[in-house]
Amino acid sequence: MLEEQYKELDSNKAIGIDGITKEDYGKKLKANLLSLLTRIRKGQYQAKPARIVKIPKEDGGKRPLVISCFEDKIIESTVSKILNSVFEPIFLKYSYGFRSKLNAHDALRELNKLTYNFNKGAIVEIDITKCFNTIKHCELMEFLRKRISDKKFLRLVMKLIETPIIENDAIVTNKEGCRQGSIVSLILANVFLHYVIDSWFAKISKENLMGQTGMVRYCDDMVFVFEMKAEAKRFYDVLPKRLNKYGLNINEAKSQMIKSGRDHAANLAQQGRKIASYNFLGFTCYWGKSRFGTTWRLKYTSRRDRFTEKLKGLRKYSRSQLNKQDKTQTLSQVIRVIR
Repeated sequence: MLEEQYKELDSNKAIGIDGITKEDYGKKLKANLLSLLTRIRKGQYQAKPARIVKIPKEDGGKRPLVISCFEDKIIESTVSKILNSVFEPIFLKYSYGFRSKLNAHDALRELNKLTYNFNKGAIVEIDITKCFNTIKHCELMEFLRKRISDKKFLRLVMKLIETPIIENDAIVTNKEGCRQGSIVSLILANVFLHYVIDSWFAKISKENLMGQTGMVRYCDDMVFVFEMKAEAKRFYDVLPKRLNKYGLNINEAKSQMIKSGRDHAANLAQQGRKIASYNFLGFTCYWGKSRFGTTWRLKYTSRRDRFTEKLKGLRKYSRSQLNKQDKTQTLSQVIRVIR
């Protein structure tokens, strides 16, 4: 399995602090993989420190991405594949991010279907502050234990989560969060949010909330749909408490509850009032007339300000600080966020 993951890794990805490329590692592939496997079995494997590359964000800040050493990427990829096979069967229909045979277009289609079903109601848009970087390790490991009993494997996962990082010329053990840029961070975030949000929302929708409800989540980007505005308000009030319980916080500046539905949009249009919009996967979502003007439907427009600012920041930053391999890595990350 290690050799399979070696072959699947992209040779153009940025390299870690040891400077070893895929080509370098492959020159003595069998010996290297045997040594790696032996260290894993004996519990002696330890990830090398990862370096940090910071890419510009649209708000003027910078997003830190970890760059692991190549051998550690083999382990990350292997563990990620195992975790996906274990947890994929229990992931709910709400979740679309980084799952096999699902993508952002599927998430948008589901959101369109959900909102079109309601003549009136409300939308709750949620943004979690630094979601990846604030995931609590102890809670995450508890969630993993719900499906995995192998202690050696769990210890290996913990070693990957706690991979040391180099910050301000010092090596620091990662005690909180699943750092973005790590291959395994995507599945770990999905597992965490499955238990914290998806399964909880399914339960309260069935047992506590009135009317029809739905949600669409693409990793940490999520929208909730309610047939009844009062139920949306109840949910919006209690969600922060649920997230706080697991160390997560709502970004209030980027979260909101708005009235929604075809009837609501039509009434606002008749009054000459602005129809509220919300954001999902880099698109601004709003109610508008269909092509022939016969009905109201959900429409999307790309957030040009976000796209433009990201490209400006990327161009400036990549010229001054990144090598060729890092530029490739950064560009792919920006495209993933924007699309």
